[in-house]
Amino acid sequence: MSFTCAISGTVPQQPVVSPKSGAVFERAIIEKHLKDNDTDPINGEPLSVDDLVSISSSDIVQPRAPNATSIPALLRMLQDEWDAEVLSSFELKKYITSLRQELTHSLYQNDAATRLIARLTKERDQAREALSSEVPTVVEGAMDTAQEQEGPIPSSIIDAISAIAKSLSKQRKKRFKTLKKSPETFPSTDIVNNLSLQKTHNGFHSSKSQAILALAITPTIADIVLSGGSDKNAILYDRTKEEILSTFKHNKKVTGVILHPAQDLAVTCSSDKTVQVWTTAGDNRHTVMHKGGVTGISLHPSNDYLLSFDDAGYWTLSDLYTGQVVTSQQDEAASDGITCGAFHVDGKLFALGTNGNGVRVYSVADCACVQTFEHEGTVTALAFSENGFYFASASSDFSVKVWDLRKPTEPLVQTIELDGNKANALSFDNTGRFLAVGGGDLRLYDTESWEMVKTFSDHSAPINALQWSDDTTTLLSAGNDGNICCYA
Repeated sequence: MSFTCAISGTVPQQPVVSPKSGAVFERAIIEKHLKDNDTDPINGEPLSVDDLVSISSSDIVQPRAPNATSIPALLRMLQDEWDAEVLSSFELKKYITSLRQELTHSLYQNDAATRLIARLTKERDQAREALSSEVPTVVEGAMDTAQEQEGPIPSSIIDAISAIAKSLSKQRKKRFKTLKKSPETFPSTDIVNNLSLQKTHNGFHSSKSQAILALAITPTIADIVLSGGSDKNAILYDRTKEEILSTFKHNKKVTGVILHPAQDLAVTCSSDKTVQVWTTAGDNRHTVMHKGGVTGISLHPSNDYLLSFDDAGYWTLSDLYTGQVVTSQQDEAASDGITCGAFHVDGKLFALGTNGNGVRVYSVADCACVQTFEHEGTVTALAFSENGFYFASASSDFSVKVWDLRKPTEPLVQTIELDGNKANALSFDNTGRFLAVGGGDLRLYDTESWEMVKTFSDHSAPINALQWSDDTTTLLSAGNDGNICCYA
């Protein structure tokens, strides 16, 4: 029976076995190893010469040791050198194997650390983005609490709104009575026929997302314009100086803007579910939270209250100056989303257009729907006439309908067919004589005959917003091409 040395791979002359690993070694080789190391070369466990166990084998006759000058002596010396080299090679291979294992472990650790850092960095960035998109916790909590108020409007506010409505109605009747007595002061079709494009303003919204979705001016000063864009910004712009005065930022597209007619206040709303009230210098006054993305806003004629509405079917009445939510309601008939809305010129009523093809008119006093009007498509725009009787609604059915609030049984006054041109914006002038319709082009209608008296095609993309000046001498339009066109 023969054995093989675990180190040299040769048949040992004096075989011994290690009780630690069970491996067989040449005694001379293992003893040399144990002089420098006290461990088993196979498994690294502690091992001494005394632990080695000799193995019986067939006798091998050893020649007498020759002197160094003989060939056998040289062979013996070479054998010793070979044993040393084999041992060294074995230790080197063992070290290389250990080093390779350590390197592999280090590479795995580095890869795991890199993945962990990348994940934590991503979570940090997401947390920062989420934090920046939320209003301060205290404000948000207060607004959420207020938003849950679904009761009736306090009687003190109703009394104030009623008093204002009565005063405005009286003033309007007196004004129109005076206009009828002096027809020369009433705007004629010549004013509209003489309108022409004076200037186009652009470049202040992002070139990547340049569409302008909302437009507002101070009626008496048409030179200052507030525009809301799909680039998440509302921009206050001086048309005369061609200078940006302030920028108001949201986290999603801006869907509505208002400039206060008497104070340095601007109001913006966005698909990020917020309505923000700012100073025109750019400071945020307060925020009103909504359940869904806010699709529009309207300022009460008293200039004290704000109507806002969202794509979740909620409408909210809030105090413009404090941000206090007076009431927030959801009409089940409008649960598919509210697309547009506006206060009546007296402020006792407001109308909302829905995705469900209808217009719903509400009484502010009891928060109830008092009248409905139907379209064959989603309602895209609403506008009340200054005369207090008419209001117009546009729809994706390529028509504009004009209704008379005095006739609940047969309210439809006129249907304006747009021949495949969807209207996105409507605006009556300050006398109610002319109706501007914006869509693929800009069309002006005389409300006495309902004939189209003027058309403009200066926008290269659909129009989304229109604004008349108080004296009917200036009309502004804004659209998806990022342009604001001024007609005068």
